[in-house]
Amino acid sequence: MFAGLMLGRFIDLMYRIFLARALSPAEYGLFFLAYNIIFVASTVAIGGFPQGLMRYVAYYKGKKDKARVKGVMIDAGLVMAGLGVVSGAIVFLLAEWLASLFHTPGLTPIFQIVAFFLPAQALFLYSKSVLEGFQRLKYWFYGEIISTRLLRLVLTIVLVSLGFGLLGISLIFVFTVAIGFVVMAWFASKKVFPNFRKIKAVHGAREYLSFAAPLFFSSSILAISGHIDTIMIGLFMSTASVGFYNVALPLAALLRMFLASFNGIFAPMTTELFAKNKMKEVGALYKSVTKWAFMSAWPVFLLFFAFPGQVIELFFGPGYGSGAIALAILSVGYLVNTGVGSAGVLLLASGKPKLLLINNAVIAVLNIAFNWLLIPVFGLVGAAVATSFSVSVINLLMLAEVKEFLGFHPYKKSFLRPLAAGVVAAIAAYAGFAATGMFIAAAIGFAALYILLVFVFKSFEKEDLVIATAIEKKLGWGTRMSGFLGKYSA
Repeated sequence: MFAGLMLGRFIDLMYRIFLARALSPAEYGLFFLAYNIIFVASTVAIGGFPQGLMRYVAYYKGKKDKARVKGVMIDAGLVMAGLGVVSGAIVFLLAEWLASLFHTPGLTPIFQIVAFFLPAQALFLYSKSVLEGFQRLKYWFYGEIISTRLLRLVLTIVLVSLGFGLLGISLIFVFTVAIGFVVMAWFASKKVFPNFRKIKAVHGAREYLSFAAPLFFSSSILAISGHIDTIMIGLFMSTASVGFYNVALPLAALLRMFLASFNGIFAPMTTELFAKNKMKEVGALYKSVTKWAFMSAWPVFLLFFAFPGQVIELFFGPGYGSGAIALAILSVGYLVNTGVGSAGVLLLASGKPKLLLINNAVIAVLNIAFNWLLIPVFGLVGAAVATSFSVSVINLLMLAEVKEFLGFHPYKKSFLRPLAAGVVAAIAAYAGFAATGMFIAAAIGFAALYILLVFVFKSFEKEDLVIATAIEKKLGWGTRMSGFLGKYSA
């Protein structure tokens, strides 16, 4: 599933890059303003019902109770489809008012089109949750990554090449979500649960609703805090400003991928160690995972921070240079997120989900308050500072909570070695760029020098090879990576 998620994020980035180069900053910003609003509306409307469906399908499947599996699928389908239709109708009817709220009449037809995204997304998430509950992730891959994201990119390129504008792009956006639902629903009915119609359902709507309803608050908080900066830029500034910010934000968010990738290894290992009460091993593993994630993200951060304008121009074109300072500032917050490591995973594994809910509420309040205060005064820089500060604060709070409740932190002296390698390589790259003006050559030289210095400084230790071994098992590489790193470890 991790490889599919990474491919999906890469396709999404390619989608944004294509749109940014095909549209003006104002048009690009208009589309992503509508996207952010409709995504929040979808999450708030559907709440925790997809998570509840996935949980109970997996639970009853484990008990081999097909009747209750069918019952929860029917109950959840009715609830989610109903919420999707109602919320879509509300957005459609309020499209003109919403557009006036953002002082952008051009948003009205876009809102009317993407209103159909809400019922389509509800059905999409329904079929996705069923497949996840049955643990049939290859069918999810076909439905979401191939039939939705990749198809969306291809069709968007075709339509824009034929001269279609924002309305055509919006139609394709909704259409591909509907196609993804159809594909996943077909796999669910034909390959996963082929005898669905023959089984008499046993309903348990009350149990399902009692589990899913509390998740509404948590999912809504995360959706709002994750998109409030873009929405508030749309409220206080121009759609072109939304466009500038939405080239900086997805680039800075790439820094999260490194920690997310190692969390896929860390989470199951940690859960097992917690079950065996091996807290010393958990602490050691936490240090190693954080170090690996930081070593991976650190050189990318340095490029984003030292060369924000050049990075944006390379990916999105010269028309989006106004987002450069925002990229540098946002990168700081997302580096802190990586540098804190898997603190959230540890808190969840140690049985503190309520603490995570409180943390999510804190970041939402901070993000809304600071964006509201700073954007009218400082514009894009204010939005970037507000988001970066909020992300940093919540991660440092979780770091303190891990220290308080579990008694360990993720840092050791060897952390300084890749840190120094990155600084030295960045200084050399900046000097090379200043002398030649060739950014791509400087970036390649920086990457090569960083990797060389990581080994010269002996940044790896014997304890870090545990992660290399876990990566080898996931990818079927034998012992080539751990054997190589073992030769250069301290």
